[in-house]
Amino acid sequence: MKVVLNSACWPSLQYCFYLFNATEVQLQVHDHYERRSFRNRYTISAANGPLTLSVPVIRPTDKSPTASIRICYKEKWAHQHQRSIESAYGKSPYFDFFGEAVLALYQVRYEYLIDFNAAQIQLLSKLLRYPLTITYSENYTPPDASWVDARFIGPTSDFRQDANVVLALAQSYQQCFDFKHGFQPNLSVLDLLFHEGLGVLPYLQR
Repeated sequence: MKVVLNSACWPSLQYCFYLFNATEVQLQVHDHYERRSFRNRYTISAANGPLTLSVPVIRPTDKSPTASIRICYKEKWAHQHQRSIESAYGKSPYFDFFGEAVLALYQVRYEYLIDFNAAQIQLLSKLLRYPLTITYSENYTPPDASWVDARFIGPTSDFRQDANVVLALAQSYQQCFDFKHGFQPNLSVLDLLFHEGLGVLPYLQR
Protein backbone atom coordinates (compact mmCIF):
# COMPACT_ATOMS: atom_id res chain seq x y z
CA MET A 1 0.00 0.00 0.00
CA LYS A 2 1.00 3.65 -0.52
CA VAL A 3 0.62 5.79 2.60
CA VAL A 4 0.50 9.49 3.47
CA LEU A 5 1.73 10.38 6.95
CA ASN A 6 2.54 13.52 8.89
CA SER A 7 6.07 14.11 10.12
CA ALA A 8 6.44 12.55 13.59
CA CYS A 9 9.04 12.46 16.33
CA TRP A 10 10.05 8.91 17.33
CA PRO A 11 6.65 7.80 16.05
CA SER A 12 4.12 5.59 17.74
CA LEU A 13 3.67 1.94 16.81
CA GLN A 14 0.41 2.76 15.06
CA TYR A 15 2.33 5.17 12.82
CA CYS A 16 5.13 2.63 12.32
CA PHE A 17 2.64 -0.04 11.30
CA TYR A 18 1.83 2.06 8.24
CA LEU A 19 5.45 3.11 7.76
CA PHE A 20 6.82 -0.43 7.63
CA ASN A 21 3.96 -2.01 5.71
CA ALA A 22 3.93 0.56 2.92
CA THR A 23 5.44 0.22 -0.51
CA GLU A 24 5.71 4.00 -0.74
CA VAL A 25 5.44 6.72 1.91
CA GLN A 26 4.79 10.41 1.45
CA LEU A 27 5.35 12.71 4.41
CA GLN A 28 3.07 15.74 4.45
CA VAL A 29 5.20 18.72 5.52
CA HIS A 30 3.11 21.54 4.06
CA ASP A 31 0.26 21.01 6.50
CA HIS A 32 -0.45 23.62 9.19
CA TYR A 33 1.67 22.82 12.23
CA GLU A 34 -0.40 21.57 15.16
CA ARG A 35 0.66 22.01 18.75
CA ARG A 36 0.38 18.99 21.07
CA SER A 37 0.77 16.58 18.17
CA PHE A 38 3.19 13.75 17.43
CA ARG A 39 5.18 16.13 15.25
CA ASN A 40 7.30 17.12 18.23
CA ARG A 41 6.42 14.70 21.02
CA TYR A 42 6.67 11.01 21.81
CA THR A 43 5.83 8.75 24.75
CA ILE A 44 8.11 6.20 26.39
CA SER A 45 7.62 3.79 29.29
CA ALA A 46 9.40 5.12 32.38
CA ALA A 47 9.65 3.92 35.97
CA ASN A 48 6.67 6.05 37.02
CA GLY A 49 4.55 5.16 34.01
CA PRO A 50 4.20 6.56 30.48
CA LEU A 51 6.34 9.67 30.01
CA THR A 52 5.76 12.14 27.18
CA LEU A 53 8.82 14.03 25.96
CA SER A 54 8.50 17.16 23.83
CA VAL A 55 10.94 18.87 21.52
CA PRO A 56 10.51 22.64 22.06
CA VAL A 57 10.00 24.70 18.92
CA ILE A 58 10.22 28.38 18.15
CA ARG A 59 6.68 29.63 18.50
CA PRO A 60 5.02 29.26 15.11
CA THR A 61 2.70 31.84 13.63
CA ASP A 62 -0.85 30.89 12.69
CA LYS A 63 -0.97 28.44 9.80
CA SER A 64 2.81 27.91 9.76
CA PRO A 65 3.66 24.87 7.60
CA THR A 66 5.37 22.03 9.42
CA ALA A 67 8.34 22.35 7.07
CA SER A 68 9.11 25.82 8.49
CA ILE A 69 9.14 24.85 12.18
CA ARG A 70 12.49 25.44 13.87
CA ILE A 71 13.71 23.70 17.02
CA CYS A 72 14.34 25.89 20.07
CA TYR A 73 17.59 25.32 21.96
CA LYS A 74 17.19 27.87 24.76
CA GLU A 75 16.68 25.00 27.19
CA LYS A 76 18.82 21.84 27.49
CA TRP A 77 16.00 19.61 26.34
CA ALA A 78 18.25 17.26 24.35
CA HIS A 79 20.22 16.34 27.46
CA GLN A 80 16.97 15.81 29.38
CA HIS A 81 15.64 13.50 26.67
CA GLN A 82 18.88 11.52 26.67
CA ARG A 83 18.73 11.05 30.43
CA SER A 84 15.07 10.01 30.29
CA ILE A 85 15.74 7.44 27.55
CA GLU A 86 18.76 6.02 29.39
CA SER A 87 16.81 5.83 32.65
CA ALA A 88 13.82 4.14 30.99
CA TYR A 89 15.69 1.69 28.77
CA GLY A 90 19.22 1.34 30.12
CA LYS A 91 18.44 -2.16 31.37
CA SER A 92 16.34 -3.24 28.40
CA PRO A 93 17.57 -6.21 26.32
CA TYR A 94 18.67 -4.21 23.27
CA PHE A 95 19.82 -0.89 24.70
CA ASP A 96 23.47 -1.94 24.41
CA PHE A 97 22.91 -2.64 20.71
CA PHE A 98 20.96 0.46 19.70
CA GLY A 99 21.22 2.99 22.52
CA GLU A 100 24.42 4.68 21.38
CA ALA A 101 23.09 5.30 17.87
CA VAL A 102 19.78 6.66 19.16
CA LEU A 103 21.37 8.98 21.70
CA ALA A 104 23.87 10.24 19.12
CA LEU A 105 21.03 12.00 17.29
CA TYR A 106 20.68 14.32 20.28
CA GLN A 107 24.26 15.47 19.82
CA VAL A 108 23.37 17.02 16.44
CA ARG A 109 21.92 20.51 16.42
CA TYR A 110 19.13 20.20 13.86
CA GLU A 111 17.64 23.52 12.82
CA TYR A 112 14.32 22.23 11.53
CA LEU A 113 12.03 19.78 13.28
CA ILE A 114 11.35 17.79 10.09
CA ASP A 115 15.09 17.17 9.71
CA PHE A 116 15.36 15.77 13.24
CA ASN A 117 12.33 13.57 12.60
CA ALA A 118 13.71 12.44 9.24
CA ALA A 119 17.02 11.47 10.86
CA GLN A 120 15.12 9.21 13.25
CA ILE A 121 13.35 7.40 10.40
CA GLN A 122 16.62 7.03 8.52
CA LEU A 123 18.24 5.54 11.62
CA LEU A 124 15.37 3.10 12.13
CA SER A 125 15.67 2.02 8.50
CA LYS A 126 19.38 1.40 8.98
CA LEU A 127 19.13 -0.40 12.33
CA LEU A 128 16.30 -2.63 11.15
CA ARG A 129 17.97 -3.20 7.77
CA TYR A 130 14.75 -2.26 6.05
CA PRO A 131 14.88 0.18 3.11
CA LEU A 132 12.13 2.77 3.04
CA THR A 133 10.92 4.70 0.01
CA ILE A 134 9.95 8.14 1.34
CA THR A 135 9.12 11.35 -0.47
CA TYR A 136 8.02 14.73 0.83
CA SER A 137 4.92 16.63 -0.20
CA GLU A 138 5.40 19.60 -2.50
CA ASN A 139 2.13 21.23 -1.46
CA TYR A 140 -0.83 20.64 0.81
CA THR A 141 -2.85 18.72 -1.77
CA PRO A 142 -2.83 15.01 -0.85
CA PRO A 143 -2.15 12.32 -3.46
CA ASP A 144 -4.99 10.58 -5.25
CA ALA A 145 -7.33 8.01 -3.74
CA SER A 146 -4.91 5.15 -4.37
CA TRP A 147 -3.00 6.30 -1.29
CA VAL A 148 -3.98 5.45 2.28
CA ASP A 149 -4.34 8.68 4.26
CA ALA A 150 -2.97 8.00 7.76
CA ARG A 151 -2.57 11.63 8.79
CA PHE A 152 -5.23 11.12 11.44
CA ILE A 153 -2.70 9.45 13.76
CA GLY A 154 -2.05 11.60 16.83
CA PRO A 155 -2.13 11.73 20.64
CA THR A 156 -5.94 11.91 20.67
CA SER A 157 -6.52 9.04 18.23
CA ASP A 158 -7.17 5.56 19.61
CA PHE A 159 -5.41 2.75 17.78
CA ARG A 160 -8.17 0.39 18.92
CA GLN A 161 -10.51 2.21 16.54
CA ASP A 162 -8.15 1.57 13.61
CA ALA A 163 -9.12 -1.78 12.10
CA ASN A 164 -5.84 -1.98 10.18
CA VAL A 165 -3.64 -2.07 13.27
CA VAL A 166 -5.74 -3.24 16.20
CA LEU A 167 -4.77 -6.93 16.01
CA ALA A 168 -1.06 -6.30 15.63
CA LEU A 169 -0.77 -3.63 18.33
CA ALA A 170 -2.90 -5.53 20.83
CA GLN A 171 -0.14 -8.14 21.12
CA SER A 172 1.95 -7.60 24.25
CA TYR A 173 5.71 -7.88 24.61
CA GLN A 174 7.81 -7.72 27.74
CA GLN A 175 8.53 -4.20 28.98
CA CYS A 176 10.94 -3.18 31.74
CA PHE A 177 8.23 -1.79 33.99
CA ASP A 178 5.27 -3.99 33.11
CA PHE A 179 5.46 -5.53 36.58
CA LYS A 180 4.52 -2.08 37.97
CA HIS A 181 2.16 -0.66 35.37
CA GLY A 182 1.10 -3.56 33.18
CA PHE A 183 1.65 -3.60 29.44
CA GLN A 184 1.60 -0.15 27.82
CA PRO A 185 0.53 -0.39 24.14
CA ASN A 186 1.29 1.91 21.25
CA LEU A 187 4.22 3.79 22.76
CA SER A 188 7.06 5.30 20.75
CA VAL A 189 8.87 2.87 18.48
CA LEU A 190 11.84 3.33 20.84
CA ASP A 191 10.04 1.15 23.36
CA LEU A 192 9.65 -1.73 20.93
CA LEU A 193 13.16 -1.27 19.53
CA PHE A 194 14.87 -1.50 22.92
CA HIS A 195 12.75 -4.42 24.09
CA GLU A 196 12.51 -6.48 20.89
CA GLY A 197 15.44 -5.42 18.72
CA LEU A 198 15.06 -6.74 15.19
CA GLY A 199 11.72 -8.15 16.32
CA VAL A 200 10.23 -4.72 15.53
CA LEU A 201 9.41 -5.72 11.97
CA PRO A 202 7.84 -9.12 12.72
CA TYR A 203 5.72 -7.41 15.39
CA LEU A 204 4.47 -4.74 13.03
CA GLN A 205 4.17 -6.89 9.91
CA ARG A 206 2.36 -9.87 11.38
